[in-house]
Amino acid sequence: MTTRGFTLLIFLATVISWLNFLTVLIYIDPYKGGLMAIVFFYSSVILAFIGTLYVTGNLIRKRFVKYQPSFQRLRVAWRQAIWFTTLVIGLVFLYQKSLLTLLNVILLVVILLILEFFFISYKKEI
Repeated sequence: MTTRGFTLLIFLATVISWLNFLTVLIYIDPYKGGLMAIVFFYSSVILAFIGTLYVTGNLIRKRFVKYQPSFQRLRVAWRQAIWFTTLVIGLVFLYQKSLLTLLNVILLVVILLILEFFFISYKKEI
């Protein structure tokens, strides 16, 4: 599969995820749906954010970083989309549990930055 085909597949999955997210927002009442409503909400928004951020990051890197191999560009875009989605969903979850304080936000950002720096500096030995 080519990188263009992979990105197109992710784009189509992202559109379906956004439609799924809108369906959850419109038709499911979180107070009556219980745990399954929360699971559907978070899973649909996570998939939609990851797909959107991946496609956006990949297109930006393709446009502005000329001499980067495509597999490396895709890996970095995928990893950073996951980190940013984790940050956003983590903030929403902390807000839902009334735990959104400046200290918790800083702690979450520092943990994600440490993970990103670890993956940047990690060199696989062949």
